[in-house]
Amino acid sequence: TAIKTAVAALQGGGGTPTQPTTDADAKRAAVVKWMTSRNKKFAYSQGPGRLDPDRSGLGDCSSTVRRAYKDVMGIEIGVNTVLQQTRKGGPGREVWRSPRAYAAVPDGILKPGDLIFFKSPWSDSRVRHVEMYTGNGKCWGHGGGAGGKKPGPQESSLSYWVGAKAQLIIMRYIF
Repeated sequence: TAIKTAVAALQGGGGTPTQPTTDADAKRAAVVKWMTSRNKKFAYSQGPGRLDPDRSGLGDCSSTVRRAYKDVMGIEIGVNTVLQQTRKGGPGREVWRSPRAYAAVPDGILKPGDLIFFKSPWSDSRVRHVEMYTGNGKCWGHGGGAGGKKPGPQESSLSYWVGAKAQLIIMRYIF
């Protein structure tokens, strides 16, 4: 399975990742591996092909994290950022919400595989973007960039997003 493959990759070297110590750690490692193994593989699109980016070559922020969880864990987290973040009775649980823009995430809150939702204070205050936390202060997501020309997913820094005037909401799907 994808989980066993990710654990084997972690045990086999290639950098210095932390070896999973629990079943939840192994699942987190597998979801992160799915995301990072697709570095800049998908063109940006909000069209219907985005829901299966490996097949279509298209994706956006919500479809890419959705597919990671669907392929690795077999769970449906929602097809867009609003549904993923507000899903009542769904598989995710909110673990932290920043009290305001520019608020740093306290140590010990984030775990690899957590989804970080960004609520824009300068628009209608809806959740506008999501990225996956991969550890060591890094996130992976697919934002598209100016004009939707930027391929994804790709790595970014959590500190960039804290400084982007966004309120952060952290959801966890692996317990």
